[in-house]
Amino acid sequence: MFNFKAHQKIFDIGDVKIGGLPGVNPTVMIGSIFYKNDPLITSKKRGSFDRDAAHDLINDVEEISRKTGLPFMLDVVCSVDEAVEDYLAWAADSTNAPILLDAVSNEAALRGLEYVEEQKLLERTVFNSLNKATPETIYDKIKEVGLESAIILTYSNTAVTSSSQRVELLRPLIKKAESVGISKPLVDTFVMDVPTLGLASKALQIVKDKYGLPVGYGAHNAIGSWTTLKKQGNQIIGTACATIVNALPAVLGADFIIYGPLKSASYIFPAVSVVDTAFGQLVIEEGGKLDTLHPRFKLSASIGKNEYLTDNEKIQDEIDEIRFAIKTHNSVNARTATERAITKGISPVTVIEEGITRELRRIGEAYERGGIWFTDLVSAAETVRAAMEIIEPEIETRDERIKSLGTYLIGTVHGDIHDIGKNIVTMLLRANGFRVIDLGVNVSTSEFVEAVREHEPDILGMSALLTTTLKELRKVVEALEREGLRDKVKIIIGGAATSSELADELSVDAYAENALDGVKIAIELMEKSNESYSTSDP
Repeated sequence: MFNFKAHQKIFDIGDVKIGGLPGVNPTVMIGSIFYKNDPLITSKKRGSFDRDAAHDLINDVEEISRKTGLPFMLDVVCSVDEAVEDYLAWAADSTNAPILLDAVSNEAALRGLEYVEEQKLLERTVFNSLNKATPETIYDKIKEVGLESAIILTYSNTAVTSSSQRVELLRPLIKKAESVGISKPLVDTFVMDVPTLGLASKALQIVKDKYGLPVGYGAHNAIGSWTTLKKQGNQIIGTACATIVNALPAVLGADFIIYGPLKSASYIFPAVSVVDTAFGQLVIEEGGKLDTLHPRFKLSASIGKNEYLTDNEKIQDEIDEIRFAIKTHNSVNARTATERAITKGISPVTVIEEGITRELRRIGEAYERGGIWFTDLVSAAETVRAAMEIIEPEIETRDERIKSLGTYLIGTVHGDIHDIGKNIVTMLLRANGFRVIDLGVNVSTSEFVEAVREHEPDILGMSALLTTTLKELRKVVEALEREGLRDKVKIIIGGAATSSELADELSVDAYAENALDGVKIAIELMEKSNESYSTSDP
């Protein structure tokens, strides 16, 4: 989706990766604390602040960062010269996140730089910021202490109304920063108000294309400078506008967003993680790999304790590798891990029962409680198909048998070529121990009848998504009755065009509202069938 000329650089700042092609690494969220009029500050003169409230705020942001998969940096606004060391010491003790040294005066900047060197915080400190007006004393101090990272702000009076001026400012600023040892520059394309959002956004993409550096901007400035919005005092409108404004740079491929007050994380992080999730899926489609902490795997479970992918996945053997490949939708890894397992002498049945089946069951459970997306079900099915292409020939060669709950014949009726729902049902049925025979899509009445006669399934599942194909369901049921096969098989219907009323009308055994419902019904039918068989057995 994004095609930049320059190689996209990735920097490690503390424990955070920043930069690269959009979607590969999560957008880094930068929230500010101790800014002017921050309610945490109890004395503007001395710079004292409510430490308990500040700690609670940091804890809240770290939790939402973990849940959404968006890393964060803490922008420490050193608004009181005498409090610089206190602010930075508190920040360093309160979080492991990278710290932005955001000094509002030259004295504060110099004191802050000396402090981070003394306390050995240089590796996770970013100077905010270097611009056209930065004095030589600051550059000299940066070189003296050995700081590696700084934000370069593309600000000048002429740049206010020009995106091209923002970019032109950058070359000499980068050269100057590099001359004092800044090897990890981040670029802020400068937002002053709502109109400048467009200019900063255009400059953002030019910078990525021309320099490949991590780039973003202070989106919150557009809201903070909007006087009439503040006067209106409508919290809902204000929150909505702030959310949209902060999601904008993410949509355009920003590597970081300075989103304003730290406390705004509760509604801004989820919005940005939606964008990252969408771009993350594109990375997967193009064959890329994502960390399991990426928003693509975290967002669905961001509210409540629904995590499917945990923070500490342990890969101990080939079975674990197969399961992990299914989790992360990596068909290539699923295939290679399966091949290695077979080569090492692991039984194909063991691979299915201990690897694939167990993981698919977990996926179904995660989806049911809202821990993953429907797309994850589809992707898991495709990944499993890659593994099964290796396993199935091995099973036939070795004549091994898989424990089966029953045989399930499934297909989409004639005239309908939709197969997503059917494939999900097939995947979940296999995960729950069924032997599944998938006839595919656009299956004719005669094909259904012949398959029932040949395979003698316990259950026949038919899917119909289009209302125009409902008559095909009736044809199959009537044909089975004529052939004397109807009483030998249970029938479940499903798909968008079907309903419980239609099931009653056709005199079939059940209607499944969705894939998970269909699996539960199939299990219940088999349990009832087994109970009936047991009681009638002499």
